[in-house]
Amino acid sequence: MINFYQKYRPTNLSSIIGQSHITNILLKASAHDQLATAYIFQGSRGIGKTSISKILAKAYNCLNKKDGDVCNQCSACELINENKSQDIYELDAATNNGVDEIRKIIDAINYAPMNLSKKVYILDEAHMLSNGAWNALLKTLEEPPKHVVFIFATTEFHKIPLTVVSRCQSFNFKKLDKDDLVDVLKNVVKQEKIKIEDSAIDKIADFASGSARDGLSILQQLAYDKNKKITVEKINETFGLINLEIKLEFLELINQHDLEKFVKLLNEIEAKGTNFVLFIQDLLAILIDLLVYQKVKSSSLLKVLDEEQVKAINLKNIKLLSLSEKINGLLSTRVSQTNIKESLLLAVFDYLEQNPQPVVGNNVEVVIKPKTKTTEQIQEKEEAKPQVEIKQKNENEKVVKVEQPNEQLKAKKVRSLPSEETESSTKSTTNDQLDLSLDPTKAKDYLKAIIFSVWKNSKLINKELQKNFLNAQEKFKKGDNKEDSFYENVDLYLTGSKVLTVTDKAAIVLLEDENVAELLNEQNYNNSKVHTINHIFDKEIYVFAVTKEVMKPIFEQTQKIKDLDIINYYNDLYQSLDVDKLRAIKKQKTQAEILSELLDK
Repeated sequence: MINFYQKYRPTNLSSIIGQSHITNILLKASAHDQLATAYIFQGSRGIGKTSISKILAKAYNCLNKKDGDVCNQCSACELINENKSQDIYELDAATNNGVDEIRKIIDAINYAPMNLSKKVYILDEAHMLSNGAWNALLKTLEEPPKHVVFIFATTEFHKIPLTVVSRCQSFNFKKLDKDDLVDVLKNVVKQEKIKIEDSAIDKIADFASGSARDGLSILQQLAYDKNKKITVEKINETFGLINLEIKLEFLELINQHDLEKFVKLLNEIEAKGTNFVLFIQDLLAILIDLLVYQKVKSSSLLKVLDEEQVKAINLKNIKLLSLSEKINGLLSTRVSQTNIKESLLLAVFDYLEQNPQPVVGNNVEVVIKPKTKTTEQIQEKEEAKPQVEIKQKNENEKVVKVEQPNEQLKAKKVRSLPSEETESSTKSTTNDQLDLSLDPTKAKDYLKAIIFSVWKNSKLINKELQKNFLNAQEKFKKGDNKEDSFYENVDLYLTGSKVLTVTDKAAIVLLEDENVAELLNEQNYNNSKVHTINHIFDKEIYVFAVTKEVMKPIFEQTQKIKDLDIINYYNDLYQSLDVDKLRAIKKQKTQAEILSELLDK
């Protein structure tokens, strides 16, 4: 059985598709008998280099050329078409690349042609010739006999010595456009009476990547049973291809940082016998389409997706350029490895580690940006871990708010002498009140511990508590909650604030005023403060109030954490936030409850 790409190989220059920039020049040169004595045809596989070489061999010898093109009817053309001429030599330079083979050619060129006017030597994969072989050819290329022509075909032009290039005319062959390739396939389908869907022809054209030979080989492989219609599903099954929906799902899981589903999908793709090299090439093509549209907003430049598909894809958490570089690097360095699937997995993990998931709060998104170069060392490792202590409040000490002339709020501890009225009414209760304090020198460490924990495990984020905060804030703005007035500093927590992140243990609240943040960030958890926090979040948790300016360097320092001991330190620090102790404090009566009891008496 003759291969389709041989059976339907073009026989004249006019029938060549997709290389008009070359055929037009050769036709004019042939028409005026100005064809060169040596050519280099460069380009990827299966795009017409060998076909034009064979046609050109006929053009040198055709007896009845018309407008420079061959007639395919004269004795010379018929001899070449039937491969019966001894004056046309085709040499595979990949296997015959030594000096000895070239010397045999040099010895033979001095003899006159046997049945044609020109001897034509076609050397395929010419870049595989050794330096010695090229050197042996130089003199012949510079001063060839009038009856000798050389045509070199190569896929790696850069490997051809410059001394050879300067002695030849070079033509750069381009890959076939999809439309041209579809036309080639449809012509063969019609001639062979193959049953195939139009979408399947498009799929083959995409799969062939601009190579007519590859496209015809694929079509012939699928057309073994002409009674069965060729479908896209059959193509995917035969060649281990993945449809576009799965590729987009693959990228969406990266976008969501859902590693569990990502690994499962990758395993499912592998179980289908997928060609991972082609899969990775397709992923890169999709990413490039998205990048191109993002930059220039032109649908005419898209190669894989259409404009509607691009607009429907939402990969807001993916840095397209960074991921594209990762995938491209994978193709250039690992395609020959048998563990290409594992290489893809590691490449994605590496990308996600360098581009961590944003820490999302209520209408706030802060991304921890990776630092590739750092000169500072983290000193927290050498510092002692914070001590959490519960102590009795001094009955003569209390926290009061002082309103400054510039209306900035500050906290000051002042001593007040007990009056007879207050001492008699509160002595029995204040002496029993507990005050839980975190080490104030470790406030930033706690922030790092919370951010680090949430960054490593996004499941720690408690969306219910975020919702509770928003509800409390909304009611406060409308004045719908009369209970707000009974809770200390509730207005400061809910005015102009946003929750950066919140877990079952702690919350980070962003504020604009650094003085308010300083006041709320005092880590002394007394009865009133715990009740206020519970009123806002409906749960006893630790609250850290900061400004965005304070958080920025904390994010940067958190990203530098690599040392295992430091990681363990922050893990332990986060776990040390014991909410059970806050619950114990909350069980005590609030000042409002005490006052209510006194009034009842």
